[in-house]
Amino acid sequence: MNRKLPAIPSRGERLLKAGLLITAALLVLAGALSIPFLFESPSIRYKFGFDKTLLQTGKLVGLGAAALLLFQLLLAARLKFFDRVFTLPRVWVLHRLNGYFIVLLALLHPIFILWPEDFTLPPMELAYWPQAAGLVLLMLIGLQAGVSRWHQKLKIAFNRWRLYHRYVGGLIILMLVLHVLFVSETFAAGLPRFALLAATGLCGLIFSVAGIRAWRTSKKRYVITAVKPENDQVTTLELDTGHPERWPYLPGQFAFISVDADTISSEPHPFTISSAPSQPDRLTFTIKNSGDWTAGVKNICKGDTLSLNGPFGLFSHLICPPRQPLVLIAGGIGITPMLSMLRYMQATGDNRRILLLWSNRQAQDLLCQGELESIARDLTDLTLVHTFTGENVAGADFGRLDRPKLQALLGGVDRTAAVFICGPPRMMAQAARDMRALGFKRRDIYTERFSS
Repeated sequence: MNRKLPAIPSRGERLLKAGLLITAALLVLAGALSIPFLFESPSIRYKFGFDKTLLQTGKLVGLGAAALLLFQLLLAARLKFFDRVFTLPRVWVLHRLNGYFIVLLALLHPIFILWPEDFTLPPMELAYWPQAAGLVLLMLIGLQAGVSRWHQKLKIAFNRWRLYHRYVGGLIILMLVLHVLFVSETFAAGLPRFALLAATGLCGLIFSVAGIRAWRTSKKRYVITAVKPENDQVTTLELDTGHPERWPYLPGQFAFISVDADTISSEPHPFTISSAPSQPDRLTFTIKNSGDWTAGVKNICKGDTLSLNGPFGLFSHLICPPRQPLVLIAGGIGITPMLSMLRYMQATGDNRRILLLWSNRQAQDLLCQGELESIARDLTDLTLVHTFTGENVAGADFGRLDRPKLQALLGGVDRTAAVFICGPPRMMAQAARDMRALGFKRRDIYTERFSS
């Protein structure tokens, strides 16, 4: 019995929802930016000329930063609705870029506000506590951005950084509300005050509901039925989910897993589901030792339990037309979503034209070789090309998958093919640029990058 597949949104449906969401966000932002003009405070009303322009600009960038900070709550909530429209990896990228823009606006805000006063700081008196709260808020925003950007170089463990990021994020929202409500007469009463409290409450509610749902999901535990070493650096975890209807997913999607074991910490991490929906009651995650947490995966034991949150992503051949040719480009462990898709195509007899380009450093990095050969025998239009960057291997290409090599390998491939790229971030970015330069359409190029 095959596992039930979740609904697959069409490209048109995703574009429509994306347009509506972007329009709604722009309207909210426009509403926030209109407040200094529609509800002019006395501090602006009695200013003239360049000084008034500076104050208005300062309030504009400040309220822009405030609106974007509230958007950060939604972008960090792992909302399934956002995932079905944009995919979570793209939402994470937007979350990071939005954070940098918030830092810029937060830095500009006091410059424009203090400029008309010749950058004279308010006195250190209790009556000016809202301004002091603004200074604390600015420092917290800078600290949050800096630690998030460099937590690996600072050797801060992921689980500690994640807790810090959430708590400091909550403190930032609290300081933001206090600063905006009490620093300006505009928000003393009326519509501006209500709008700020309502927007904060709504975003906080959505974030909290998403968190509660994730917490409830984490209470459902699945038993690990096998721990299989694929090579020196890669381990596959297999688990039994029970009835197939309980955990539907698309081939190529990913999930957050949280392992309950003495040998590894329990914070959730995203990994591709390497099994296929055609394998009932069974899920596998094939994980490479590439960091402080993944180094402990090999120490997980059969009988340990884990929780699942997902599935997420639209990195799946099933979002493409049934007969559209595929080009699959994998770098190292980036083969896992390709394995899931190929396993499903083998089970369902999907014999479309497929070119799989798999780049590794050396032959010992390969995994599932026997199974891939079996899939290639069943899928007669599948062509598998190995490339190695660290050693010459008989029957394989040597060197990186740069543009000249891709051009040579893709000589007879239809440019209407869908392209799926998964691997190291730099490799994916360069391969995507090269594929566009070689004539493949931007809309048909899909990449998957995790960042939790």
